[in-house]
Amino acid sequence: MELMYQNVVEMMDRCCEEYADLPMYGTPANGDYDWMTFRDFAETVADLRGGLDLLGVGVGDRVGIISNNMIPWATMAYAAFSAGAVYVPMYPQQNKEQWQYILHDSSCKVLLVASEKLYHEALTWRGEILPELQHVVLLSDSEDSEVKTYERLRNNGQQRPVPAQYPDTGALLEIMYTSGTTGNPKGVMLSHLGVISTLQAAKDSIPFHKSDRTLAFLPWAHIFGQICEVHGVMMFGFSAAMNENLAKLVDELGQVRPTLLFAVPRVYNRIYEKLHLQIHNKSPKLYSLFQYGLTCSAKRRHGEKLSLKEALAFKLCDKLFFSKVRARLGNRLRMAYSGGSALNPAVIEFVQNIGVTLLEAYGLTEAIVSANSPDFQKTGAVGKPLPGVRVEIDRSVTTANEQDGEIIIHGATMMLGYYNLPEETASVSTPEGGFRTGDIGHIDEDGFLRITGRVKEIYKLENGKYCVPALVEEALKLSPFINQVMIYGFQKLYNVALIVVEVDALKTHVSRNNIAGTLEDWLKDEEILKLYKQELRKYAADFQDYERPKRFHLLTEEWTVDNNLITPTLKLKRNRVEERFQEELVGMY
Repeated sequence: MELMYQNVVEMMDRCCEEYADLPMYGTPANGDYDWMTFRDFAETVADLRGGLDLLGVGVGDRVGIISNNMIPWATMAYAAFSAGAVYVPMYPQQNKEQWQYILHDSSCKVLLVASEKLYHEALTWRGEILPELQHVVLLSDSEDSEVKTYERLRNNGQQRPVPAQYPDTGALLEIMYTSGTTGNPKGVMLSHLGVISTLQAAKDSIPFHKSDRTLAFLPWAHIFGQICEVHGVMMFGFSAAMNENLAKLVDELGQVRPTLLFAVPRVYNRIYEKLHLQIHNKSPKLYSLFQYGLTCSAKRRHGEKLSLKEALAFKLCDKLFFSKVRARLGNRLRMAYSGGSALNPAVIEFVQNIGVTLLEAYGLTEAIVSANSPDFQKTGAVGKPLPGVRVEIDRSVTTANEQDGEIIIHGATMMLGYYNLPEETASVSTPEGGFRTGDIGHIDEDGFLRITGRVKEIYKLENGKYCVPALVEEALKLSPFINQVMIYGFQKLYNVALIVVEVDALKTHVSRNNIAGTLEDWLKDEEILKLYKQELRKYAADFQDYERPKRFHLLTEEWTVDNNLITPTLKLKRNRVEERFQEELVGMY
């Protein structure tokens, strides 16, 4: 595949010239959005590059950043790239020890931070803790004239412009640290070649337009958000409004009226759960109509002719339910993508049936692999491999199904390796240069890739049967009464489940059924326990008997980044959950 650009700096130069007057990033202001154009972006990057040069940042130096999404995140990234430096993004939700580990491991020379409190704390890390760290820059304003701020850096650089560096195509662009479900984070080395190849493959297979708009809320320290909302915005010329508060996401969707949406499964799961619960709570008859309307919509989507009764039911449900959801999403959404982890096929079908094209894509920090497109899609699959990517299935790995094996990737979208970890790099590399993803799956008869689990998560029950817990968990999370769940059963006689209850749904149920007591009382109430038994039976019905949990324990505290039970990318830290709830797990056997 011949590349359109040799590095992301050339991509920025040419795209910012081509799209110069188009809006690029918008920030909330007085009930509307202020838009930065592509021309503004390029000029800002040039000024910041001069500012980085004054700090002594040159080819190969590391620039770290601890910040939520904001325009300075993106402009500083491209300023670093055009200085020949390497960007090292971190999550604000990580703890101090993880930040220090990453900064030390990557030898960061400059650290960018979003809060003044962190700015002053990070200054104390220089020297003994982080000998390589020389400068800390605050990305917001400060009344203290001694603080190095983003605007001061830009103003200084404007007075002393420096030419851009154009790295070799295979040069290191970024070290993106995995959030780590176990042990220390690993630094994934991403190249200019990997990013450009991913974008070009997407351009060849997915219809993005420069008139498109998205609402950016995925973390840019994660590969999915960064590829779509930073580099994708640049390559394809579409615009992104910045979401500054996830609690206001739905309101902002109505205001921004995006044509594109990039989100993790949890967002789509919430749409599914809340709509089902809201209509069910209003009236059983209304809920029956809603479900019948979804069935009619599915037939219509698949090209089947509807009877008069079905056509009327669809039209009524579209007016009563489906159109209202689309309106909440802005009424212009033509493509929504899900990535980061598996999305239940039932959720995909549901969102498609209410009139939104929802597509799954698949990739890891180490390699972007595949994506569905509007013209070539299959529910339950993560698309066909992108142009230039070859997928191999290693069936010598133990799996629960004969057709499955470990997914091995070949192609230019792959990482260069793990930073400072040659043995780790070797352990995931094949002799032919492929990357072992650690994911289990197969390619179906139509060439679509299907993911069925993780190598490390598959376990054997005492009876010799293999279980893939994530598949059962995704199915159970469709219950409106289940917020989070973990299936457990390694070398046990049967599976059990730890369930974090959906408190709001439980409160509604309790109120309607006149159940007294506190939240803790409800979790021991016979009627509530019976409800959850029914939910487990209903939502795990498609699985084998040995896969379904035989017992469960109800919890109220949500698993979060703060209590160290999930990663910043919302992946479950199974070993942490097992340690924390060892007594509850043992008690179920």
